[in-house]
Amino acid sequence: MQVRALENKMLLRIKRQGLNITPRILIITRLLPDAIGTTCGERIEKVYGTEHSDILRVPFRTEKWIVRRWISRFEVWPYLETFTEDVAHEISKELQGKPDLIIGDYSDGNIVASLLAHKLGVTQCTIAHALEKAKYPDSDLYWKTLDDKYHFSCLFTADLIAMNHTDFIITTRTLSNNTRATRLLLFPVSSVLYTASMCSIPSSTSSPPGADMSIYFPYIDEKKRLKHFHPEIEDLLYGKVKNEEYLCVLDDRNKSILITMARLGRVKNLSELVEWYGKNAKLRELVNLVVGAFVQPALYEAFGLTVVEAMTCGLPTFATCKGGPAEIIVHGESGFHIDPYHGNQATETIADFFQKCKKEPSHWNKISEGGLKRIQEKYTWKIYSERLLTLT
Repeated sequence: MQVRALENKMLLRIKRQGLNITPRILIITRLLPDAIGTTCGERIEKVYGTEHSDILRVPFRTEKWIVRRWISRFEVWPYLETFTEDVAHEISKELQGKPDLIIGDYSDGNIVASLLAHKLGVTQCTIAHALEKAKYPDSDLYWKTLDDKYHFSCLFTADLIAMNHTDFIITTRTLSNNTRATRLLLFPVSSVLYTASMCSIPSSTSSPPGADMSIYFPYIDEKKRLKHFHPEIEDLLYGKVKNEEYLCVLDDRNKSILITMARLGRVKNLSELVEWYGKNAKLRELVNLVVGAFVQPALYEAFGLTVVEAMTCGLPTFATCKGGPAEIIVHGESGFHIDPYHGNQATETIADFFQKCKKEPSHWNKISEGGLKRIQEKYTWKIYSERLLTLT
């Protein structure tokens, strides 16, 4: 979606400027020769829904062999320097020259972008995901303990190099200088290196991503809804057949369904959400009276794309106040903040909303429309692309 939006914006600007230019966007990733049943073994692949954008895949390799199978992103560090050299060669073949802009994303992508930008002498943009390492609790403080598993020393070093080398930074959240300084201060370097590096870190600007609106769209857009799947979903939930695909079914249609869309990790806090619901009789009584809502109870969320996706669909959204969702939602207007460390207060906030909807059915629509308005004002790929090209 990011690439489609960027291509559309580039084509529009080129047309307005009266230029005869065909843009080209390449997404660089690793090629996996043994990825049977997928396109990950293909060198080049057109990006669906675009005219001038392609995925270019280059394998990881050593002097003796090619890495044929998928490996964890925590294990890619030994291959990135050679990968960069190979990518530079493949890019020159595809473009018959060098690119005008290189965009890096995440720590491994950003270090490759820095090496490429330095080698080719072109502008670099770094996408910085605000405190993304919060997915791994205490990773900054106990990096040595976790280093064998996650290789945080490599990850932090890559961040430091990319942040210092890049021409400009786009963050998914608003980051103050103090936040960036704290992130680097926790990295174990000498005070001299730290002082020197902080002096050269470029200014950053916040340009958050949006949801893929071909998938996430307001519930009132009836034509896009996949209603032909309703009988299949009904059978999936309440059918009587149990097999390898349908492991269990629901017998009591009067009980509410909690649908989760997250990995079962401690930070996502799903077990606490279930406990909150189980302990609050008022909430259990009211929940069936409301059309629907989305609850994101994470202990910390770096950005919160699922929150943007839920609001894009028009669902009233309750999301953690720890991290990005605190910026995405304007409390009481486009959704609600909940504190994951105070479950009783969180469930009362949700129950109070349902209670108000019971008395005033228009209240659900008010919060729904507030969420949609907030998304259109700040969280779309169109806005993101406009900001990126303006900065470039």
